[in-house]
Amino acid sequence: MGIVDMKFKNDYNLMLDKEGKMYSCGKSREGVLGLGVLNRSTKQKAFKIEFPPDKDEPFGERIIDFQVGNSHVLALSQSGKVFSWGSNFYG
Repeated sequence: MGIVDMKFKNDYNLMLDKEGKMYSCGKSREGVLGLGVLNRSTKQKAFKIEFPPDKDEPFGERIIDFQVGNSHVLALSQSGKVFSWGSNFYG
């Protein structure tokens, strides 16, 4: 996997590998794991977060940076796209 960045927040964590793939584990509250699950299930092992394909990345966008908030995540792709998931309570 070759993890190059890892961030922790409250009861979840996210990881980025050297190939630009993201993984998450922990409590899935408000969708912070990026797995399409909004319930409060807990993922003990890391799951890959899927991003849509791009013309240059047919197997999904390559992520180069990400930040975590209390209940949301922002990810920046190599092509300049910004992805977000989690709570949208404040807009």
